[in-house]
Amino acid sequence: MPTDATIIARDALLREGLKSMLKDSEFSIVEELPEISDSPPNENDGTALVLFDAASCEDVAAGLHMARTRFPGAFVAVVSDSREAATFRTCIGAGADGYLVRDVSREALLQSLRLIMLGERVLPTSLAAEAISDGMAPALDRGAELGAFGLTEREQTVLRHLVDGDSNKEIARRLGVTEATVKIHMKGLLRKLRLTNRTQAAVWAIEQGIAPVEPADGD
Repeated sequence: MPTDATIIARDALLREGLKSMLKDSEFSIVEELPEISDSPPNENDGTALVLFDAASCEDVAAGLHMARTRFPGAFVAVVSDSREAATFRTCIGAGADGYLVRDVSREALLQSLRLIMLGERVLPTSLAAEAISDGMAPALDRGAELGAFGLTEREQTVLRHLVDGDSNKEIARRLGVTEATVKIHMKGLLRKLRLTNRTQAAVWAIEQGIAPVEPADGD
């Protein structure tokens, strides 16, 4: 059964881009709005997901509040071209269920929306440290908590690098190993955590309050 979704975006190109990326997926676009104020309340609206462009209104927090009021039972995912921590904090603080950057790939977009529909809070891994420092998730500094999940010390380190937003290539460089070795550790931690991809792993780690890796000298 498709998930009814509404796009709220002032940028027509963004609306068309999102429609194209969601085509032939389980998400069905039922409404497109340039601004949230253009949509009157409708008690019979079946929208389950709102894709909200952070640039669609001058006051993002107020816009999100209106979106929540207009679609009371829907999950709200913010789409933004900003990687600024201040914008991210405003959106999450105003009740957004996820924060996605506009240059996200189709695969990552779909996976992120699926996680949001499962009740997970999704955000770019590059902003994970901000989430922890802002108290959105308490950082766990010891490895014992992760060890309880059966993760080896190296798998724990790889997971913390995911929280940092590092790619496999960056992780390999920082650990002094090959990308193939990183992929082996990645496969192992995904299996033990019963997850399917690095996006899920990063989200899981953030929800658990896993602290990112301390930067090494010269990084």
